Amino acid sequence: MWSFFSRDPSKDFSFEIGELVASLIDKSVWNLHKGRKKGSNEEVSVFVFDLKSNTDADLDIAKSAVKRLKTLRHPSVLTYIDSLESDKVLYLATEHVDPLKDHLEKLPLEGPQRDLYIAWGIFQITV
Repeated sequence: MWSFFSRDPSKDFSFEIGELVASLIDKSVWNLHKGRKKGSNEEVSVFVFDLKSNTDADLDIAKSAVKRLKTLRHPSVLTYIDSLESDKVLYLATEHVDPLKDHLEKLPLEGPQRDLYIAWGIFQITV
């Protein structure tokens, strides 16, 4: 009987949360996980914010990030898919993304070509 009243809303989250992306640990208020949409198996990224182990200021930052990403539409900025907040955790599902740090480390370019590539990326989000 009590399970009906204390149902965990995260069970209704339409994404499966996969493995943790290790390169972002301790670098953000979010933990980044690989994920999949239930039913279609579409690859997504799921950002997880643990409400219990973070401060109220961090919670405000996380909620603000969700709010901004929800309303922001730009072809070169991460696409919001869904979010869910429970009393334990805040989930944010986006299109699949690799951390910029990981992408730049794998980049086969060097010197001026690398600098131009990075400058082009910055230009894409400023216009």
